[in-house]
Amino acid sequence: MGKRLGRYAELMGDNIIGIYLSSEPLCDSNLTTEDDEPKLRRFIHDQETIQNLRRLGHGEHGVVVSADIEGANYALKIFQEWKQPGPVFYSNHDAICITPLACECRAFARLDSRRENGTWAVRCYGWMKLTDAQFKALGGVVDTHNLSRWVVVKEALPQPTNRSHLETIYKNFEIPKRARIYPRDIRIENYRGSKIVDLSSTLTKPCPEWRGFWFDHFYKETINRTQTAPAYEPFQMVVVPVYNHLFDSVGNPGLRDPSQLAIFMAL
Repeated sequence: MGKRLGRYAELMGDNIIGIYLSSEPLCDSNLTTEDDEPKLRRFIHDQETIQNLRRLGHGEHGVVVSADIEGANYALKIFQEWKQPGPVFYSNHDAICITPLACECRAFARLDSRRENGTWAVRCYGWMKLTDAQFKALGGVVDTHNLSRWVVVKEALPQPTNRSHLETIYKNFEIPKRARIYPRDIRIENYRGSKIVDLSSTLTKPCPEWRGFWFDHFYKETINRTQTAPAYEPFQMVVVPVYNHLFDSVGNPGLRDPSQLAIFMAL
């Protein structure tokens, strides 16, 4: 058993490079292969100047801004600092691998390794750690208190989700199923068009919080029901049970009763 951490121990130090982050650049000339320990590769322009910053939104795990880098527009998700929660004291490695940053990076890495980057989820361009100059520029548009310098760089997708996207959304669940990914971020606000843009609660096998029952139930029961919806009322809604046993950012239990449902309503 690995060394256990005390409450509020550091989980987002530079040692995560090599655990679920790779220092290799994410580019077409440097293809990766599927691995049971997926590692997200680095954004190729991570040291360049960030321009035209604009706040897009925020959530429990971080903030999202629009930014231009080397002439291209991206969505940058900057993650909040995340400490070892209590009262459950995980081993060092396990605690590091269940942070929101780890969840998102491991899911995108698995998709990338299967040549599925940009299919089910938004295209990911890798991770970056903000330099002093980049972090200072960020402070001009968002409150940087409690923000880390870790960023996941994504395609900027402004298109909202509407009824026309729902059939594609349902069909594309085959992609994470084959990739052994259990999505727990299925909410309408986490979609742009037919693609999900937030994976910070998503589990990628293997991981400490993985439960085969949740995975099997999600795909066998929930998704099958959406695919057999009555023809006369296609894709009016999909009901997705959410099983979340993680802890929140201040250490409070995040367990949700399975009867609490996230509902997709056709717009």
